Amino acid sequence: MREESKSKSKEESTCCCVEGMADKLRKFENFFAFVFEKNDGGATRLDGIIRDVQEDGEILHMENVSKTIFFSNGSGISQGFNDLYISICEITEFSPQFEVTPATVAQVDVIKNQISKNSKATKIL
Repeated sequence: MREESKSKSKEESTCCCVEGMADKLRKFENFFAFVFEKNDGGATRLDGIIRDVQEDGEILHMENVSKTIFFSNGSGISQGFNDLYISICEITEFSPQFEVTPATVAQVDVIKNQISKNSKATKIL
């Protein structure tokens, strides 16, 4: 009986707007995007890469994020994060900008080899 009440309360807490937002965000995984959060009296914008929507459909994982909070008096503050997990309930809108394709190990090796060929040895006097 206890499990049933847990599952029922979880279903009630996940409204259709969150599910709809989660579905849209999933379509833009690996995209750099602007994401806007609810903020009383101001605005909050996150600029970063959408990595994934967690299995429960309620949490967005972003990487390489700059979070800027704009206050009603015109001032603002920014903070950078390697990883940021955001409640989808707090997202008001998002705008995907471009797809980010990670480099493969082979691509990185090619670049490393090119750099080492173009580098001149340092002479110690």
